[in-house]
Amino acid sequence: MSKHCQYLKPTSNSVCESYIKPGTCARPDLFRCTEYIMKFEPILSYSGVNSFMKCKRLYYYGQMLGVQVKEDYQSDALKMGKMIDYYITQNTACFLIQGDTLWQAKVFAITEVFVKLGFNINGYSGQIKFLIQEDGHPQIKGFIDLEANDKTHFIELKCTSKPDYYTNPYWIHDQVGTYFLSNPNYQYAIMWVIRVPMLKQTGAFKDESLEDYKDRCVRDMLKRPSWYFQGYDKDTGTFGLKFYRSEFDLDGLKARYRWIADEIKNCTEADYWYQDRTQCINPWKCDYMRICDSGGISNDVYERRKK
Repeated sequence: MSKHCQYLKPTSNSVCESYIKPGTCARPDLFRCTEYIMKFEPILSYSGVNSFMKCKRLYYYGQMLGVQVKEDYQSDALKMGKMIDYYITQNTACFLIQGDTLWQAKVFAITEVFVKLGFNINGYSGQIKFLIQEDGHPQIKGFIDLEANDKTHFIELKCTSKPDYYTNPYWIHDQVGTYFLSNPNYQYAIMWVIRVPMLKQTGAFKDESLEDYKDRCVRDMLKRPSWYFQGYDKDTGTFGLKFYRSEFDLDGLKARYRWIADEIKNCTEADYWYQDRTQCINPWKCDYMRICDSGGISNDVYERRKK
């Protein structure tokens, strides 16, 4: 039996007086409109589906309640990735402010070398929003890092200490495949995978300043660019690995999204989001373990997503 929202107040022209298009709730303690999902179905995203497949409770906290970790409590890797992504895809350095942490020194090193090697996004537009709508299939939304102005391909940017993960079509299949689904004109994708500098501050470098560390990273990256920029070609002055549309099972991916949308609808109707404990610290500690362990949501650590 379906469990309706306790705050449900239907109106003549909406599923509820608190309903906000397309499928969110105006109440401060809620994010997704459960009535919308039960009446229709959820609007999906690759990241949301990835969370659902990993742990149903992870999806519930992040997607249904809209709870997220405040920036001060986010991992250095996440903050670094967001900053580099914004710098490159938005083609601006206006937000880059000299910091006092190691991860910020690495950001400055990467962005400096990116410019010195002559990389740029000429011919591309950044952060392209898409919404996939196809009869018989759920709606899927998302953003593409960089789209070619001629619409023939796109670039996905990744900054990581383990590039092999993002250069293997097995691991990028669902995310890149989703982007192919968003536009039938995309012929191929280019993975821009940048390795994060991991130089140690030991021995002669034990007491070096962050500025010196940044400069040392820059020298190392310029000395061996192919190590840091996957697929680097010194003759063309470009980097990246190309993957073609035909390499992805798009029909299978659409069927997978269809099935998962039904599963999310079932969880919503039953109001049951079970925890998968095998994923709590695999491969790293889950952002929501504090909530699962304590049963409460700390306002010091967490905040609600904007609607």
